[in-house]
Amino acid sequence: MKKVSVPFFFFFLALSPAFAAGVTVKTAADTCKAGQPVTIILTNGSGESVYSLAKSGAPAMAVRNLEIKNPRGIWDAFFLKSRKGSDADFEKAGELKPGESVTFSWTPLVMEGGKELPAVPGRYRITVIYHAVKGPFRTFGTAKSNEFTIK
Repeated sequence: MKKVSVPFFFFFLALSPAFAAGVTVKTAADTCKAGQPVTIILTNGSGESVYSLAKSGAPAMAVRNLEIKNPRGIWDAFFLKSRKGSDADFEKAGELKPGESVTFSWTPLVMEGGKELPAVPGRYRITVIYHAVKGPFRTFGTAKSNEFTIK
């Protein structure tokens, strides 16, 4: 499978510390089977509403990366195709207001040789990207999930 290392600066975006730490991502289970959906729980503890970057205009959260821990303990990111435009849209998410949580299912599929395939067995985490509106500007953030295993 095609993996890319994700540069640190890509995720280091202009954020206030409270905003960056406020959105959490976790999986409902620590283990799932390859090709099966993962239940993801997003919680907004940032004190302000957050939205997706969905090109469709729907305010949904977006899975940005699926990362696998390599034998050296370093996270490598996979290219994802399960996206509409450049973001994966989830009909239930919408705007996530302060204190709210949303649960949705997402199947970890990666691109290999132009084909979409189930993620191989290994230890994974998911990165979600979102934004909040601050006056005329958007402030971007990412949140990483807990580690989980695909068997």
